[in-house]
Amino acid sequence: MPNKADVKAWKAQLVAQAEQQILKLTDSDQFKKYLNGRLQI
Repeated sequence: MPNKADVKAWKAQLVAQAEQQILKLTDSDQFKKYLNGRLQI
């Protein structure tokens, strides 16, 4: 069974990876085009 420190490190790693994925997605040209289209109502 993992100890609390291991669980904390694992959660921190998951959060960091998720943030990287979100940054990649929101930084893509396609996303920017989508946002621009949504904002120009």
